[in-house]
Amino acid sequence: MVRITFNLDDPEGTRQVEPVGPQAEDIGAYCEILLDGFEDWIKGVSA
Repeated sequence: MVRITFNLDDPEGTRQVEPVGPQAEDIGAYCEILLDGFEDWIKGVSA
């Protein structure tokens, strides 16, 4: 499991991905990619 936290006012500057559990390192990179897509979606909704 991976915990992802960020502030919606500054998602790129406040983004943190923290591993939680033994398999977290394997999926951390995928979570970063998904979070990038989520941030793009938030920017589109806010515009």
